[in-house]
Amino acid sequence: MNRTLLPILILAVALAWWLPQPSTAQNPGVLQTPQFQSLLASLTAQSEKLEANQTAIEEKVAAIEEEIRLARIYAARTGKGGTSK
Repeated sequence: MNRTLLPILILAVALAWWLPQPSTAQNPGVLQTPQFQSLLASLTAQSEKLEANQTAIEEKVAAIEEEIRLARIYAARTGKGGTSK
């Protein structure tokens, strides 16, 4: 019995040794570096710019949709093309 138990125990210890160990905590010092703070500020500014651009795009699309809707109404009234829904 000891002959079969010893190789299994050695294998278990070897696997435990070679398996990656999970990190217990992040390094808080990295979050305080000037490079990280600069990167964070840059990403925040880019995010705000993207949000502003998205809002402008949505406003333009809404204006175009309204123009198309009005054009369809006028076209349907005059009887020149367009289909009224």
